[in-house]
Amino acid sequence: PDEPGVLNNHCHILTEAGRAAEGLAYCRRAVEALPDVAVIRHSHAEALAAVGRCAEAEQERAEARRLDPTAVRYAEPLICKTAG
Repeated sequence: PDEPGVLNNHCHILTEAGRAAEGLAYCRRAVEALPDVAVIRHSHAEALAAVGRCAEAEQERAEARRLDPTAVRYAEPLICKTAG
């Protein structure tokens, strides 16, 4: 399925299941399809953070905040996995 919402949900579910590395491709495809949707950017940020790509995760989170500045969840601290 190439529907951006399905791709985003698949990414989110894989990230929550501890399989963010698998979910990243789904997030990327969702962002490519709908780059101006905050929740998709947020899911991508969470997946990136879960695999330790902290700088990229912060950029995605910032973009989610820019797209939806009223969403409290995008202002919460991003927990990024660190190498080691």
